[in-house]
Amino acid sequence: MALAGIVLCGCDSMNDINKKWYDQGEKTYTGMVENISLTAGYERVVMNWELGADPRITQVVISWNEGRDSVEVPVVRTGAAPLAMSHTIENLEEDNYIFVFCTKDAAGNRSVPQEEAVTVFGRNYASNLRPRGISSFSKRADGYVEIRWSDVSSTAVQYSTLRWTAADGSQMERKVGNAESLTLLAGLEKGMTVRASSVYLPEGSLDEMESQVREYTVPGLVAEMDKKLFAAVVCAGDNNTNAGGRDLSRIWDGKTPNPNILHTLANAAGFSFPHYFTWDIGRVCGLTMFHIWPRTDSSKSYYDHQPRIFELWVTDELKADTGDESYWKTDAWKADWTKVIDETGIPTATADALATWQAGWEYEIAGEVPARYFRLVAKANWGGENVVNIGEVSIWGNI
Repeated sequence: MALAGIVLCGCDSMNDINKKWYDQGEKTYTGMVENISLTAGYERVVMNWELGADPRITQVVISWNEGRDSVEVPVVRTGAAPLAMSHTIENLEEDNYIFVFCTKDAAGNRSVPQEEAVTVFGRNYASNLRPRGISSFSKRADGYVEIRWSDVSSTAVQYSTLRWTAADGSQMERKVGNAESLTLLAGLEKGMTVRASSVYLPEGSLDEMESQVREYTVPGLVAEMDKKLFAAVVCAGDNNTNAGGRDLSRIWDGKTPNPNILHTLANAAGFSFPHYFTWDIGRVCGLTMFHIWPRTDSSKSYYDHQPRIFELWVTDELKADTGDESYWKTDAWKADWTKVIDETGIPTATADALATWQAGWEYEIAGEVPARYFRLVAKANWGGENVVNIGEVSIWGNI
């Protein structure tokens, strides 16, 4: 009897299991996602796939992060042919992902899942990208900044970019192709910053990514200032007289013999020592040296009208109108200018006087004073007559 009871109980359990599967019915699957293709970009991925002709499919369900994140893409058919679909997922963190695709019908039936892996780029990847190397960054005598590039080290580099802020505040940009080995930039002054970066397109990536930025400070270059940019500035009280066209512009014409000299009118009405002469060199420099030559067309030396006692003042901008007599005919202007030379009396050479005279006198300027406008104050000459001669001046500065 005990054995019969065990057999009967066992039959009841088997019937319960069969009934469960019988009540559930046959499992129905929708058509699978086919030909999945994933392309990663910067914090995003573009997905492409195909669906067969199963007309029951109403959605494609895409899940990732082990099912914690998902999206449902509606399926809209216009015919019975296989359907190509795509979807983009944005704002993904940089990581390796496994995306799971399955289809779904209106009754909730699903397909067998399909998996596809992809690596998404992000900030960490981009932060390790380096700009193309620069082998030299220098200032040329003609004012250009010269950039010599190293060879491109990665096939992923598409181009490089230089950015800087111009003197007027405008933002400048220059695109540099990989084949360019030398780049010249104009309008950059000492101390300005140039920022260099490179744009990468990693293999298989949707998006270009910019490298870290490397900054370069424009160096100075001591060079002679271009005399073609010099121009006279006549301020109130300046001696703008000349004898026979020998005006102030003669002191930057590259010649020292007469008639290529400054020669004011002797004893001109209204002018006496000190005589003032003002000019503009056309750009700001950090003044380092000033050279002045006398008139050299004679075999004489240390004579006549060449200034022996003089001052040289400089400024980087004019603070008053040139016609303002209350400013220029008093010492008011000196508050806005810097005196860089105070020659109390050029000494007479004791040996080879003529050669020394013809070589002129050179003055090194300490501190690289910002200078664009120059004012020479002639206080006395060798001959004593009320007239001024100057053969030539040259100016060097850090640009």
